[in-house]
Amino acid sequence: MKIDKNIFQDTLKAFIDSNESQLRMMDLADSLCLDWKNSDDLKTLYFYLGILNDCKLIQCLSNNDNNLGFSFTSNNVISANISTRYRLTNSGHQTYEALCNDGVWNRIKPKIKELGIESIKQIPSLAIQMLTN
Repeated sequence: MKIDKNIFQDTLKAFIDSNESQLRMMDLADSLCLDWKNSDDLKTLYFYLGILNDCKLIQCLSNNDNNLGFSFTSNNVISANISTRYRLTNSGHQTYEALCNDGVWNRIKPKIKELGIESIKQIPSLAIQMLTN
């Protein structure tokens, strides 16, 4: 699945717009207009939370939860613990700020051929580099 910049940015924005320091999976799904009872929507949510987690932009606050609050049956049916909580890390805040600043994003974009995990990890440092030059 290819990373969609708008969905990625909207996922980060849900954390920014929250009045809480933590966000429940159910609230995140609602913010993204995803139905947490729909398998396809849950797979989309799992995909983007996984990317955010892999890039250390969020932290899953559930103890020992390697699947970010999701589970899969042998038939690849997904289910979710909708009360699982996440928090946005400092890198998550920096990445969101860089994506939202059109001047910074337009200068970073040529250095990033395709939005992927490694390029996402570079966004905060590229933004700082652009601002200091």
